Amino acid sequence: MAFQSELQATSVDPAGLTQLIRNLGRDCTPDQYLREFLKNSIQACERALNQNRDDLLYQPTIHLDANPDLREAGLWKLSFVDNGDGMDRDEMVSLLNNLSASGSVKNQHINYGVGAKIAAMTRNHEGIVYESWKNGLGHRIIVKFDEDAGIYGIAPIDLPDGSFDYVIQLAPSEKPNLIDEHGTRVTLLGMSLEQDTMKKPEGVNGSNEAWFINYLNTRFFKIPENIEIKARYRYYSEDPGKTYMTPIEGQKKTLDSISILRGTLRVKGANVYWWGMPKQTGGHGRSTLKGHTALIHEDEVFDLADSRSSRANYFGILIGKERVIIYVEPDIAEQNTSRTSLVKPDGSNIIWDGWQQEFRANMPEDLKGFLEELSSEQTNESHSASIADRLRDLGNLYKLSMYRASEVGDKQGDPDSEISAGGNTRTGIETDVIDDDVVEVDRPRTVTPKRKAMNPVMARLLTKGGISSKEVNNVEFPTVKWVSERTETYLADRVASYDTASHVIVANSDFAGLRDVVKFVTRPEYKEIDGAITIVEDEVRKAFEQALVEVVTGALSFRRGRRAWKPEEFERAISPEALSSAMMIRYWIVQDVKRILGGKIKALSTPEEESH
Repeated sequence: MAFQSELQATSVDPAGLTQLIRNLGRDCTPDQYLREFLKNSIQACERALNQNRDDLLYQPTIHLDANPDLREAGLWKLSFVDNGDGMDRDEMVSLLNNLSASGSVKNQHINYGVGAKIAAMTRNHEGIVYESWKNGLGHRIIVKFDEDAGIYGIAPIDLPDGSFDYVIQLAPSEKPNLIDEHGTRVTLLGMSLEQDTMKKPEGVNGSNEAWFINYLNTRFFKIPENIEIKARYRYYSEDPGKTYMTPIEGQKKTLDSISILRGTLRVKGANVYWWGMPKQTGGHGRSTLKGHTALIHEDEVFDLADSRSSRANYFGILIGKERVIIYVEPDIAEQNTSRTSLVKPDGSNIIWDGWQQEFRANMPEDLKGFLEELSSEQTNESHSASIADRLRDLGNLYKLSMYRASEVGDKQGDPDSEISAGGNTRTGIETDVIDDDVVEVDRPRTVTPKRKAMNPVMARLLTKGGISSKEVNNVEFPTVKWVSERTETYLADRVASYDTASHVIVANSDFAGLRDVVKFVTRPEYKEIDGAITIVEDEVRKAFEQALVEVVTGALSFRRGRRAWKPEEFERAISPEALSSAMMIRYWIVQDVKRILGGKIKALSTPEEESH
């Protein structure tokens, strides 16, 4: 006996539903509908496979191509065709006229039925044409937006006798060649009848000739091996030799086939997959093979971050970010409503920190060797040791008084530090700030450190009683590694990036601001003196290196004390953009370099040159 609720069921009027569709559709990326329709076709083929297990001739197939019937009328309209299980008339009406309906008995997402409709309807007001065959019989439905009424729904289709119907039966001649007894074709009409829906949408990366091929190959980590999926390459070409159907195989197959080395590391709560890639030579789809990081879930790729946004440095990849790809597959995760990223089951954000630290601490030896080889290719030497010696006596100046740590351990170091020591009570003299003056206060303190990620530099200074202000002021200065933006392209137009975990500044020797200073301080006569230009470049680089060390060391002081900056504030302060802005100082760098060059280059001059 069914339970009868006393509640009155909630309902949504058409206008409210339209606004809901708009809001959800806005959260989808411009190419999201490609994933939704392909996923629907894959699931239809999987159901057909189960139903046709004894049919050895059945080959599940999906094609993305221009609808040939509309092409004859001069229209380019993208269509998805599969020979999956198909739908009959009643199923089409039920599934396509109900926003939340789902045709999948294997539904693993609460919003499965919303996906293709939400992602596509808001971008196809002219209509989405569904044609489906089951047991050899086909029907057509058009879902579109009524501008006058402001609602989405199934559109009436005119019949030859002047009447109309919402579902019409199709003639055998209207069936695509790919479909025999069962299958479905979905055609996107766009926002107007004239719109070319094969063309790359605004805001989508990639070339017009292969944008949906690239998207699907990178969005899907793996494609079911028993399903053949192909898409049209260079659809607009009139030359049959230049336009063809090419396989959609998924990102893993591509990375495995091209990578120099690869592996998997099990960390707590996830699998981490990594690939070391060869140097890029350009060409079709090569940008997807550059270094990046991402999450994977149910054979799909989420939260892909490349170039400057890549998280590779947190995994210990400081040099060679463009050559290393890292995917993390969490044990527990769910897709968000728009299926653009992964979240925890409670809807909160996925936290990468633990995976990054564990991978960094247990980095595979072959990956270490690969990175060491890349690092050895960077020839610019660092002046870190001499700069640290030069700045050592000024250590206290890099620790603003009101941000200093106390003499006992409760205010030590980094507010984000993770210290495993237990709390303890101590009495001692600590500094405090009253009316902008630093004073000593005798105060008992209970030390209960937070358990968060600790900077290795701070870890080396950790004592049972905590870190004193004197010890903090003796923290090592960051080291600098010079690279070229030709290999580390994420640094293009940026002077450097700073990695908090390793306390390393990766500096760009090709930074335009640095090259400008080299050019400015190079006097014409230097070109006639052997070794002079090398000295000029080295001294300018040294000046930039010292300035970067000072900027980062100063920024670190704001992470301590009772007025410590928030983590996101500190991240902004040491971002590549902030470091680049800080390094646009000119007067003192130029004056210092000129002073040093005067003595060094004079020493290189021969007596004959000096007489002139």
